[in-house]
Amino acid sequence: MKHHAVLRKLARSWIRILYRVWQTRIPFDCGRYIETLKRRLPGIVPYLENS
Repeated sequence: MKHHAVLRKLARSWIRILYRVWQTRIPFDCGRYIETLKRRLPGIVPYLENS
C-alpha cells in the first residue's frame, strides 16, 4: 500500500473510533479494541503479538 493510502485508512479508523466514543460517552479502551480485532480478524493475531 502506498503511504497516502495507509494514512487515509488509519485516519478513517480513528475517525470511526472517535465518533463512537462521542456517541456512547464511553472512554476508549485499547485492550477492548485489540480483543475485538482478534475476534473479528483472526489473521491479525501474529502482527499484534509482535508489538
